[in-house]
Amino acid sequence: MADQLEAAKALIENLGGPTKVSESLGLHRSTVQRWVMTFDKGGRSGVIKSTQLSRLFALADSAGVQYDRADFVPRAGQI
Repeated sequence: MADQLEAAKALIENLGGPTKVSESLGLHRSTVQRWVMTFDKGGRSGVIKSTQLSRLFALADSAGVQYDRADFVPRAGQI
């Protein structure tokens, strides 16, 4: 099981990067960028809202990109 932040970074990069993901999901690029920034820098440390996460998973599924959903479940003390 990967760290949530690292899992988010890997998935976004495997989908073509923040710009491509944001365009595909109809989100502002800064939203996707914040997913992969640490909390101390104003980011989300891989914590993605469930509505956006389900759309990200659907995008990955349609693109045939492998990921583990368990990597996106916040662990105790993370948030």
